[in-house]
Parts: sequence; structure tokens; C-alpha cells
Amino acid sequence: MPTAEHAIRWDPSQGGPQHLSQVASMLGLREGKWKHMTVRYFSVEGPVALPPGYRLIGRERTGPDGTECMVKLRGPAPLPEPLLPWAIPLKGELKRKQEFDVSWGAEGPLTSALSVSGTVVAASLQEVLTDGYHATPSERMHQMVRLKDKALDITIEAWHLHSGRHIFEVSGEGEVGADGLPMDVASDAFQLRVVRPLTAGSLKALAQGLTTLAEQT
Repeated sequence: MPTAEHAIRWDPSQGGPQHLSQVASMLGLREGKWKHMTVRYFSVEGPVALPPGYRLIGRERTGPDGTECMVKLRGPAPLPEPLLPWAIPLKGELKRKQEFDVSWGAEGPLTSALSVSGTVVAASLQEVLTDGYHATPSERMHQMVRLKDKALDITIEAWHLHSGRHIFEVSGEGEVGADGLPMDVASDAFQLRVVRPLTAGSLKALAQGLTTLAEQT
């Protein structure tokens, strides 16, 4: 079932909440266990030619529960006919997800895109790619700390990028309608529950996603 992932990101050096505990308190999240993870992105190439505006993204995310290997197809909605249905190029016990990614600013959504991804637990991404696909790893390794409140369905992440830049992200899932687009009620709830409290001060929301931010030097 497709979902919408609403997210707001900012660089604390440019304003806004400066500490994870501050963010959690502002949003009323319960104290929990912070998970530390190491993240590396990959450039993925395969035999299928992608239409303009689409790209394949690979990722390895290593934490206390092992390494999650992911491949994601990302681009504008809806998926064009040549990509339907898209076969995720991963072997193993696959967790499939289709999301409408919405990046928020103080006044409303800044950007949006559709993503279809698959994740498996494995030692490395390359070993679980299907034949004909190849993943080139980035030289950049990133550190991330995460807290998820399942009751509120809100996740806080603090990223320390390879470049030295720090990025905070707060995200939450919402429903999509029959047209595959985020429902207004879910968008309104995220704006009221997350965006307004965080942007009441000096926070400057970033339009770029974390994959793009991680690629910047």
C-alpha cells in the first residue's frame, strides 16, 4: 500500500533547534533509545534505460541490527508506463515500499517525488543485486542518530555528513488517496504537529533530500 513520507530538514548552524533532545521535547516525543547508524550511498546502474528525471539510488545502512541494503527508484509521479511494474533488482527476503516523498518548509511543501524501494538484510549491496546491475560506492561515509516514537509515528534523525555538515530531519508517514497523492488531512496533520512548532523560531527548511545533501562536498 503506497504511503506518503512527510519530512522537514534543516542545518542547525543556520538556525532552528540545535539539539536532538530539544527537538524531541518540542514535539512531545517520549524518551527512548537512540540508534546510531553508518550510511553509505551508491550509484546504481542496470540494463533498463530510465526516463529523464529518474535515478537509481543504492544505500547501505549499518546499525545495531545489522546492515540494510536498499535500492530506490526516484522521480516524478506517476511512474511512466515503461517502468510499470518496476522489478526491484535485489535478491533475498525483500521489503518493498512505495512512497510519495514530500519535503516541507514553513509555508508548505517545497518539493515532492515518488520513490519505489526495496530493502534486504545482507553483508553488502553488491552481493544482493540481481544480474545486470552494478553499484558503485561513494567514498563518503555518514553518521546518523535516530529516535522513533511509534505511537506518534514521528522519527527524528541527526546526520553528521562526511563533509562535516550537520543536518536534522523530522519525518512522519501519512496516507495517500486513490490518485496516489498525499491526502490533505495527512498533510495538514504533519504541518500542525511538526512543521509549525519547529518553524516558530529561526529554522530555515532545506528543500533538498538527504541523498542530495550527502553528495554535496
